[in-house]
Amino acid sequence: MKNVEELRIQLASVFMGLRDGSVKHTDAAELANLAGKMINSAKGQIEYYALRKETPYILFLESSANEFESNPNDMALPPISEPEGQGQPSPKV
Repeated sequence: MKNVEELRIQLASVFMGLRDGSVKHTDAAELANLAGKMINSAKGQIEYYALRKETPYILFLESSANEFESNPNDMALPPISEPEGQGQPSPKV
């Protein structure tokens, strides 16, 4: 994920997956948590530059419409795999 626009697109994809049942609510919650951390990190950078009275250049906040048009597959949400041993029946002994 290269910027905040891609983050929004992927979060929208997660939301749709949550609605249609293809994404578990626990996975969606973890992705939302990570997204919040990414946004708060950029916010911290903005606040730092504001205190120094400087104009920030934060690549994550820059949009690049050309990237979206040239390679839409980069925005696809990767499949979420289950942790080892979860979601599978235990072997019978």
